[in-house]
Amino acid sequence: MQALSSPQLAYAPKRAARGVLVVLGMHLLLGWALVSGLAQRMVDVVRAPIETRLIEELKPPPPPPPPDLPKPTTPPPHARRGGPAGSGPDGSDL
Repeated sequence: MQALSSPQLAYAPKRAARGVLVVLGMHLLLGWALVSGLAQRMVDVVRAPIETRLIEELKPPPPPPPPDLPKPTTPPPHARRGGPAGSGPDGSDL
């Protein structure tokens, strides 16, 4: 940033005052538009009739039946392990 020379310093307050006046004027114009009902008329123009419809929800198709699985078989008693105490063939623990 460079330093402002004295002619620029003399111009700076005038420029700031002009900016403040422009902003103030815009606020006054907006306030007048709101008070005079311009905003309400704009809403009436923009507002359009709303069309509604009832949409029936689509039901998903039922899932396919599960495939036929073979029935699990239990192993024969002599192949089992971890039975109650004394369940060995000779009455002892395995």
